[in-house]
Formats: sequence, structure tokens, C-alpha cells
Amino acid sequence: MMKKGLLIVAMVFCAASLTWAQWKPVGIDAAFAPSLGFHTYETNNKLIFDRRQGNGTISFSMHLPAMIEWSNGSRHRLYTGLGLRYDAFSMNSSNLGDAFLSILIIPFGGRPLPDTFRISSVSNNVLALTMPLAYDFNLNKNPKTAIQFHVRALLAPGIAINKRSHADPIGVPGSSGAPTVAELRMLENEYEKELKTFSCLFAPEINMTI
Repeated sequence: MMKKGLLIVAMVFCAASLTWAQWKPVGIDAAFAPSLGFHTYETNNKLIFDRRQGNGTISFSMHLPAMIEWSNGSRHRLYTGLGLRYDAFSMNSSNLGDAFLSILIIPFGGRPLPDTFRISSVSNNVLALTMPLAYDFNLNKNPKTAIQFHVRALLAPGIAINKRSHADPIGVPGSSGAPTVAELRMLENEYEKELKTFSCLFAPEINMTI
């Protein structure tokens, strides 16, 4: 049984090698891809603001891949290479809903919800090295057509090479109940540990070239 398994593996490896031998590098593709996403906080994370448990925030991402383009002479293309991705998102102790609530209750003698976390916001930044892989299919049968449409699927696993969090206190650090500088550094270190080291970006695309 083991011999049959090894034989099947060897045959698959040979077939893959022969298929890959038909692909030749034909160029280099570089891109600048900014995007917006949605980052959700973990509900059981003790570091999250009490009123932000289970909520999310808009995140900004910028991916800079440089890839080698491979072709086997057909309408198919493969891309492999390296890239950098920068992710940034922040969370605030108050949001737009809190502002509307304050407008409604303050004129009637109410008070806004207290901020028990003693910081106004935490910003998070991650710089990751990516290894993008992409498959591209030309929808035009004639490759010499002036206007062409392509369908592409990009997969970019990445590993963080720099993670940083920055906390802004309410008031002057160490006074009026605001955390001290040492407490802020400890808090920022805790947030940095929460940032993921490994990530994976998947992006389906429809492109037009002229």
C-alpha cells in the first residue's frame, strides 16, 4: 500500500513538473493597491473598550506587490513575487452614536457615558512582508485587441515584520486620573501582542487594459 502511495505521489510530482516547465517568465508586474476594510474586535478581549465589545472599525490597507509574470502561451497568466502591505486602524473611546446620545440627553440634565478606560483612542499599525500569488485569465480570445478584460485572483499570505500600537490618554499623562507614561507603554505593548503576526489577503479582481 505504501509503495502505491509513493508511486502516486511521484507521478503527480512529475506531472506538475512537466506542466510547470511549459511556463516561461515574460515580464514583471508592479502595483499600488490601496483599499478599505472592516476590522472587528474580539468580544472576549479584555483590552477592548467596554462599549466597543463586538463592534468594528474601518481599516486602511495599502499593498505594494512586485511579481514575475509567467505565461504558457495561452490566455492564462501566473504571477509570483514579493510585496509589502501596510495596515492601519484605530479605535476610539467614543463614536458617532455616543455623540448623538449626548446631544439627546444633555439638554435634559443627563450625562454622557463615562469613559472608564482613561484613554481617548488606540491606533494600530502593521507592516507585513507578503508572498503574493496571482492567476489571471484574459477574457478576450484575441490578445491583440486594443481593449482587453481580465479576471484575476490574488492570494497574498504575509508575515508581520513591524507591529506598533499608540495610545492617546485623556488629559495629561499622570494627572487628573490619566494613565502615566509607564502605564501607556505597558498598554501599548499589550495591544501589540494582540496584533496578528500571520495574515492572508484574498482579492478577486476584474481589470480592463487599454
